Amino acid sequence: MRNTKKQKQGGLPKPSPIHNHINLLHLQATLLSTVLPDEHNPYRLFLLTLGRNSVRQLLTLCEKSRTRLSPAARRLFCSQCFAVLNTERSASVRFRRKQLIIKCLSCSSENTIPVDSGHWQPCYPELTTATE
Repeated sequence: MRNTKKQKQGGLPKPSPIHNHINLLHLQATLLSTVLPDEHNPYRLFLLTLGRNSVRQLLTLCEKSRTRLSPAARRLFCSQCFAVLNTERSASVRFRRKQLIIKCLSCSSENTIPVDSGHWQPCYPELTTATE
């Protein structure tokens, strides 16, 4: 009998087109978030708006395809203004009373994550967010 299933490449399953598109939108949003905002330069504002639009498309694609983002990946985006949160330009991070508080500097919304004292183990996206 022939095996009709797709063979795994290097032990990992082949990603679906939806996962490829989600990855592309995430890369586009993070690349466009590195642009510094400038009120006098409409091109820079356009790039920031384009980055927020790609985050909105990413979240809509995840909802429609019923693909769940990991909690660490969801924390990379502001749920109010759809900005990519990195500590250099668009977010501030504080530890307060067994909570991690991430504040978006664009819209001033806060995301609170409960943390046990002494047990905070940041995952890879959170490490890259804090060091960028």
